[in-house]
Amino acid sequence: MNLEEKLKTYLLEALGVEAEITPMGSSLKLPRFLEEIYTYKQTSIQDRHYLLAFLNPGQEITPGSVKKHMERLLELTMQDAVFVSNDLPGWNRKRFIEHKIPFIIPGKQMYMPLAGLDLREYTKKARLPKTRERLSPATQEIALYVLGKTNAMEWTASQLAEKRGLSLMTIHRVLDELKHTDGFTVTMHGKRRILQTLHNRRETWENLKALLQNPAARTVIIPTGLVPPFAVEAGLTAMATVTDLAHPDIPSFAVKMSDWNTYAKGRKVPLLPAADSGTVRLELWRYEPRFDTESTMADILSVCLTLENTEDERVAQAIDRVLKESLC
Repeated sequence: MNLEEKLKTYLLEALGVEAEITPMGSSLKLPRFLEEIYTYKQTSIQDRHYLLAFLNPGQEITPGSVKKHMERLLELTMQDAVFVSNDLPGWNRKRFIEHKIPFIIPGKQMYMPLAGLDLREYTKKARLPKTRERLSPATQEIALYVLGKTNAMEWTASQLAEKRGLSLMTIHRVLDELKHTDGFTVTMHGKRRILQTLHNRRETWENLKALLQNPAARTVIIPTGLVPPFAVEAGLTAMATVTDLAHPDIPSFAVKMSDWNTYAKGRKVPLLPAADSGTVRLELWRYEPRFDTESTMADILSVCLTLENTEDERVAQAIDRVLKESLC
């Protein structure tokens, strides 16, 4: 079933509307870049005409760029434009809504503010104990570590303890927490507890997203020469390493907060009031940022969490690319 057929089915199931979707009028000429990004159709919903902008495969977009596209289409066609795609991550849908961008993801969500429509998919929400709204740092560390591994389908408690240098008692608490989410299942094989994901890696990320927190509890500015030897690249520095973003003028590094406290205790490390030439940003994380002993960079999924509130469209686009590549 192609995207147009999915859209017809979704409109029928969600609204009881047998929508007629027709090609955009041939007399309408659009800028070339808009023709490359979208395929255009027209329809009517609740007696209102809409231009449907179907996102073409392989196109990379951000909420900010799509908002500009929809506004430009309204100017050119005098019709309200609606973004249509097979998929849009839950956290990106939230940003679309914040920008008031009409969109339809067939089978998942329809947001059309002019028609007063905000229909969402039914999803089984993560169920943590009532006293906790976010995963604990150790639980988030294990969840992201598992999501970052493509060659393992299941993990024992002892394997996780060994890989992350945590005690078995801590790992068992982590498993108790993860089994209350919609991302993982914990089963018994003899005397061993086995952790497995319930969905593919991208779906698991989306289901856990509301429970994840910024791993950086605090960021300090220190002289470049006093960066701890165990620090790893983080923030925009790490993102620039794995994407085509330019490296920032002020590098960013990360260390586990408890390791920093031990390191700084015996040294006089000045905390500077502002970042400038000869300084670095040092993020103090709630858990160990290095997930691979051979790596010089922090876990990239965790890095995405530290940057998720960015207002820079280039950074937001880079995050989307990293998530797509890391969670495929």
